[in-house]
Amino acid sequence: MGFSRALAALFRCSPWTLLCPHVYAVGNAAEQIYFGLLKARRDGKKLLLLVPFELPWKLRFRLTNRALFSIESPHRVFGARHPVTLLGRLALTLFYLPLRALNLVVRRVFGGGFDDRWTYPFLGSETLWQPPGTAGSFSWECVAALDWERQLNAPLPVSLPESDEARATSLRRELGLPDDAWFACLHVREGGFHNDHASSACRNADILNYIPAIKTITARGGWVIRMGDSTMKPLPRLKRVIDYPHTSLKSDLLDMHLLRECRFFFGLPSGIMDAALLFQKPMLLANMHIWTFAYPPREGDLGLIKHVYSKSRNRFLSLQELLEEPWEAQYFLRLGADYEMYENSPEEILAMVEEFLQSPRSDVSEGQRRFNHGRVLQGRKILSTAILSDPFSDILNRYRIASRLESSRGSLCAAFVAENWERNSREAASRRS
Repeated sequence: MGFSRALAALFRCSPWTLLCPHVYAVGNAAEQIYFGLLKARRDGKKLLLLVPFELPWKLRFRLTNRALFSIESPHRVFGARHPVTLLGRLALTLFYLPLRALNLVVRRVFGGGFDDRWTYPFLGSETLWQPPGTAGSFSWECVAALDWERQLNAPLPVSLPESDEARATSLRRELGLPDDAWFACLHVREGGFHNDHASSACRNADILNYIPAIKTITARGGWVIRMGDSTMKPLPRLKRVIDYPHTSLKSDLLDMHLLRECRFFFGLPSGIMDAALLFQKPMLLANMHIWTFAYPPREGDLGLIKHVYSKSRNRFLSLQELLEEPWEAQYFLRLGADYEMYENSPEEILAMVEEFLQSPRSDVSEGQRRFNHGRVLQGRKILSTAILSDPFSDILNRYRIASRLESSRGSLCAAFVAENWERNSREAASRRS
């Protein structure tokens, strides 16, 4: 959109980096804020973070977690309540209001509306991963020049406003979590929030498969705070476990406070995972599907890949084979017709948690190193050709995915690699039975 390019050119000469992040998806918003702060830091600027005010009726933007937009950092200019921020938000709202109104008319008359880029202020996101002057091409040299591994592994101060922290601490006590307790935040996506049980099935999992791992955490003195929303399946009553989405205290602010204060994030790749990434929390990710992108980010972080079944070969694929499979074997929006994904077992999830709790920063095994190396090689091969049909989105998303591919220092669970490298453990078990 020309307006976006004009603003980008204007702010290129200013001491600020403008970012209007994704407004209705918490994961995209958190990811863009994190990379916006990284961009401001590497450019020696400050991030000007703006989101529109909510609108009524069908014009509404469906703003996601509002506390997320209030985060503070030495690399952000003006807080959420600063007059400059409020004026900027008002200007955004007034600019997009007529576009959204016109979009409603077009939908009613013609049955199809404008692209989201015309009706939502996605401003500045195209500059976060993609260097200037590379609009029509993807280059590994440009990716290397940004040195994502150094950027993402250098600590980035991110906090909540003091007044919000005080209020969140009070809410946390009401939740029943002791002040001196250490805890993990657990999120297992189910699909109810976006009503996409079928279309995003490979992104979802059954939280009951996590219960043995939950009990291991609580047996070691920790607490587990289940994150999510009220559409989710309630947990059974467990000692030192709080089914937070099903309490009256569920709020945007407490969501962010819990993610910021937890000892580690535990679950699977989902939107809220990126909020935990913003606060740079250690991560344990079971049921990974898009492992070139949503991979354990930091040293000591661990993951498990969903078991992939090939219909044409009539069997589950080994990790070694997965490293030769195309993008369609992991991309949830375009999963190939030959592939089906199956959840990790309770035993696999338990083994990952036990490995982490026993030695959270232990040396990786030869098998873990081998998979990490192969993952980068296969990811580079995949990203060297187009992955999306829209040229603008394709180039931008290849740079975006490359930032994670090149920077991740985590590993798969050692036992999982050993059991699935040459032959998938489910295939081996079926042959024994």
